[in-house]
Amino acid sequence: RDAFGLSLFSDVIEQHTPCKSSSIHQRFLYAELENLLKPLSPNAHKKTSATAALHEIAEKIHRRSLIFLFTDMFQLEDEKALFSALQHLKHNKHEVILFHVHHEGFEKSFQLIKIQNTKKYVRRWNGTPQRGKRKFELLKMNYRELDTIQDWKKPCSETLRLANNFHK
Repeated sequence: RDAFGLSLFSDVIEQHTPCKSSSIHQRFLYAELENLLKPLSPNAHKKTSATAALHEIAEKIHRRSLIFLFTDMFQLEDEKALFSALQHLKHNKHEVILFHVHHEGFEKSFQLIKIQNTKKYVRRWNGTPQRGKRKFELLKMNYRELDTIQDWKKPCSETLRLANNFHK
């Protein structure tokens, strides 16, 4: 039975559990994930800094781990620094599967808003699927788009089949 853990981050790592394979640990992680479903207060705005968090996570987890990274790619960080952090994960021989979670209609509607950061995001969003796939292929990572308005079960189950082959 494989061990599993959970890391959650915004601009800092907010939750990091060690890898364990017990059913108690599994129930604990389910409870933590359920807590994320609770609505945040309207004043709870968190920034995301994936680069620093991914570097820290890469140092904390065991070598040759299977990592599922769910992200909206909304962080407005230096793209090279972000890919450097992802490469750090690969350096430690981890298998990384990145789910680019988005709501296509919502992200496209950002084009109507005249905010500088939003313009940067729209430019990045419009180029991420094509450019990102090439970069992830170079890093030997699996890249999956996950549109929130479509059924998520099919892409997730296909990816889990790939992950199962990783551990054989």
